[in-house]
Amino acid sequence: MIRKIGICRERKNRWERRVPLVPEDVRRLVGEHGYEVVVQGSPLRVHSNAEYAAAGALIDDGIAGCDLVVSMNEPAAELLRPGGTYLYFGRTAPGQSLGDAFLRRLQGLGCTLFDGNAITDERGRNIIYIGRYIGLAGMIDTLWALGQRLKHEGYDTSFAAIRQAHQYENLASARRAIIDIAEELRDRRLPSVLRPLVFGFVGNDGISRGAQEIFDLLPHREITPSELLAGSVCGGGNEILKVVFSEEQTIRLARGGKWAGGARMAQSSRTRPKDEPNRVNLTEFYRHPTHFESDFGRYLRHLSVLVNSLPRATDAASLVAKTDIEELWKGPGNPRLRVIGDLSGTVEGAVEIASVAILPDAPVYVYEPNADDIAYGVDGHGPVIVSLADPACELPEEVSAGISHALMPLIQNLANVELEAPIEKSGLPMSLRRAVVLWRGRLTPACGHLRNFLKGATSEEETEGEASSAFRAFKNAPGVGVSGKNILILGGGSLARPLVHYLLEKTRHEVVCADQTLGMAAGLIKGYPRGKAVATELDNRHELERLIRCADFVVSLVPYRYHIPIAELCITHRKHMVTTSYIGEAMRELDGRARDAGIMLLNEMGVIPGIDHMIAMRSIHRVVANGGKVAALRMYGGALPAPEAGMNPLGYRYSWGMRCVLDAGRIHARYRDRGEIIDVSGPDVFRHLSLVAVPGLGKFEAYPCRNVIAYENVYGLTDVKTLFRGTLRNPGWCSFWDKMFSLGWSSDMPRVGLEGKTWGQIMRVLVPGNGDLAADLCSCWNVPRGAAEIRCAEWLGLLGDEKVPVGPNNLLDLLCEHLQRKLAFRSGERDMILMHHELVAEYPDRLERITSTLTDYGVPNGDLAVARTVGLPIAIFLKVFFEGMIQGLSGVLMPTIPAVYRPILEELESIGIRMTEHVEAVKTA
Repeated sequence: MIRKIGICRERKNRWERRVPLVPEDVRRLVGEHGYEVVVQGSPLRVHSNAEYAAAGALIDDGIAGCDLVVSMNEPAAELLRPGGTYLYFGRTAPGQSLGDAFLRRLQGLGCTLFDGNAITDERGRNIIYIGRYIGLAGMIDTLWALGQRLKHEGYDTSFAAIRQAHQYENLASARRAIIDIAEELRDRRLPSVLRPLVFGFVGNDGISRGAQEIFDLLPHREITPSELLAGSVCGGGNEILKVVFSEEQTIRLARGGKWAGGARMAQSSRTRPKDEPNRVNLTEFYRHPTHFESDFGRYLRHLSVLVNSLPRATDAASLVAKTDIEELWKGPGNPRLRVIGDLSGTVEGAVEIASVAILPDAPVYVYEPNADDIAYGVDGHGPVIVSLADPACELPEEVSAGISHALMPLIQNLANVELEAPIEKSGLPMSLRRAVVLWRGRLTPACGHLRNFLKGATSEEETEGEASSAFRAFKNAPGVGVSGKNILILGGGSLARPLVHYLLEKTRHEVVCADQTLGMAAGLIKGYPRGKAVATELDNRHELERLIRCADFVVSLVPYRYHIPIAELCITHRKHMVTTSYIGEAMRELDGRARDAGIMLLNEMGVIPGIDHMIAMRSIHRVVANGGKVAALRMYGGALPAPEAGMNPLGYRYSWGMRCVLDAGRIHARYRDRGEIIDVSGPDVFRHLSLVAVPGLGKFEAYPCRNVIAYENVYGLTDVKTLFRGTLRNPGWCSFWDKMFSLGWSSDMPRVGLEGKTWGQIMRVLVPGNGDLAADLCSCWNVPRGAAEIRCAEWLGLLGDEKVPVGPNNLLDLLCEHLQRKLAFRSGERDMILMHHELVAEYPDRLERITSTLTDYGVPNGDLAVARTVGLPIAIFLKVFFEGMIQGLSGVLMPTIPAVYRPILEELESIGIRMTEHVEAVKTA
């Protein structure tokens, strides 16, 4: 019996805000039916923790012991227990499959699994199907893409006012906006060169019907495919036309193809006359797809926008092949086709050029037919592709309500089901029985097709059917393994470019760049035959495992939270790993396992931390070798704008994520000053600033950075009197952020009521008083009207009427998204890495102060200095490691070993990245 229900926290990505049960239905389950509901807390859900608590749910991470766990995606491994029961919607789009690693785990634990997408009514019809929402959101995004493309081409149309689906408050507001645009289209003609805009829809499923539901809000006339070919797109003054294609109308018998009776089709009858009815038998097509080929090319040239929902079998010809697009773009002038909205959820399926499943933050790309390549955005020669991984995520409120209301009676039907009995004696209703994938660890007959790979595939031998597209692209890539070693680089974006280019130019190794967006990875290796690009989801552990298994060395440049699962996979498969991140407690705990596996988990290998450790250790080792000891070491560093680029009130431009920049001001710091350990809580770090004079550059503020006491043993400084690490910023930075954080801007706790507000309105809530906002802020901060802190707030627009970004649900992320735009480097501007160390060496007969300074500048419109100084140390290390110069190291390490730092510093100095040193005698430390 099921009386206790758990709702998982979704971990897929930040766009997954849907829930399987909404608070309204939780209230009914608890209050009317006596269920206990436990909800894992989440800041991302469309419904807040407070809403669930008010509905009677318990907010707690401990849901593993619930009778039934429900989720939108695969629940975390730690939630799986022997004999547990799970219901999830893992296949949220056509063409997606259940994760085989997830199934194996459940099978081994003897669990029961329901696939929510397969629940039907008594007549076998799906009752929970989100195809309509995929179509609704996908069509909104396709119209947005059309508006952006036409705007880029210089056409002023009403479509430019359409936003992406997720940028509307809900579906109703999106509808209202499109209805308003429809009225404009009735009153305002499109430019003659665009008339008519012809929208073609392929598919007759819920996705296509949802897409047409949005499109039908626009003024249009519908025509048939025959009328399209006959030239009905011309004349009559029609602005927008619609044509719907059945699947039969998109295919024809291939040369040598056979009908069911076995007779070959004569070549003369392969091409139908324009007015001849379609005689293709879909049953034959599904049974023998290789006997058929696409016949859609003859329609494609007449379309302005194609909206497709057909996934198309992998062994069937594509609806739109690369050759179709190449043919369209061969002739003079530009084709009519502007946008392809592929809502099928498949990669390289019916639309072959839809090669990447993307997320809403990088929603479109252009396929370049001449280069057989893609470029993100709407600028390019070929068509714009809209191919979102899961458009329904953009309508979380509506999808959640639809799923939840449908689940309610089904959950009640489960109340008296005997989960320990055989399925045929369990009392399970037929509507739910059709949705069972595993019953007590055994595959049901309806899912027998999964049996072969679940039983036959091993961790070392995957079947072709289960391989993800990213893994196949890696495993089958030409040249991988032919020469050198295989180096896998996870993440990093543009910061990885110097690392990638060094390895491909100065070594013989193969480099595979894996990023969440294929375009970013492809851009890094473009023009290098030994470089390969793949798209991967970091939350997909099985896909990561496949990539790691094929690598000889793993470079992890992803956010810190992913390092531990990646490191665990590296230990399992005995692969060395390097990261640029600080060593946390969870990483440190892997030291023993890494040593047992004989691998390195080398951390803090960037610039700060990274090069700073190497330079400090070289100085320390020199002092010790000369008979001295270190009495004091003060290390300062920062990623800053070059002096000419920092001419704004904050004196700052960002060269990495602003969330990381501001998080550094929230982290507890610990250091030693003249023998005394100083602890500084996160909120107070900006108040513990000191001024540092750097020769030739002037004075900078330095605030304490993290727990430097942890480095005393690593550095071998057991009796040092002073040890300090500080982050450098231009003057005024610390005071401004100390005051901003005092208002609450450092909080990442979810906060309701942010959407639609202006910066001034939010500041008005945070700043005491009810008079003039600027005056009240001066009073709150105890500064005069012209103070630098007030100028910063005004320059950032925090007192004005600009609306805040849509999406973030807390003050810190809201501010960071704004700063990303406001503080981005402009064209031609340079960044600067600045490092300044002051070491006092104590010898038997004297004291010396060794001052070391390093500055490195970015290349205007080229690589950033932070990219060079982060990427090159790793690249040099990998080169010397595979040359055999570094051997016998294992465990969790830092670059503090001479065998590691010496060759790196020597090569960095040879290309101009070096410390200048000054030594002087002093009287005290």
